Amino acid sequence: MYLAAMGKKSRLKRLRRELRPRSELTPAQLEQADRVMEQFPDCRVIHQLVAEKMSEILPDFAKPLLSDGQTHDAIRKALGFAALAWNYSIFPLDMRGETAEKIDSLLRDEEVRKLWNFLLERKRRLYPENRRIILDYEIDFRETGLALNVVSTCSLPPGSNGGSPRV
Repeated sequence: MYLAAMGKKSRLKRLRRELRPRSELTPAQLEQADRVMEQFPDCRVIHQLVAEKMSEILPDFAKPLLSDGQTHDAIRKALGFAALAWNYSIFPLDMRGETAEKIDSLLRDEEVRKLWNFLLERKRRLYPENRRIILDYEIDFRETGLALNVVSTCSLPPGSNGGSPRV
């Protein structure tokens, strides 16, 4: 009776909550998972280590953009730029289309373009088999350092266009 009275959105939200192991997720991670599921209604959040932790890979990938003493804003921008380059690098050239045009308009400055190309090459060289797309990330600046929470897809097969992400 109760389920019949619930709207479709409420039922989906309840089912999603039941599917994820609550004991392993912090409140911030639960909120982040809900945000991702709103953006990608067909996805399912799985909280388990399926490969390398993207929360460790992203800062390593962005390391050339990061330096000691940077402001929080500069760190956010560097990680955002690196995440964009990471995701862009995963899609095959023939599937980049409109995205490539938008990126080109952002890369008018020669130094920024060099940095972009450097990151694309760095991804190809250091993480050739990692085809996980970064869906969302949160940065928490703590006294002990940077804490990064990343939501990503499971690895995409080569040539895949992504489809509905499985997080």
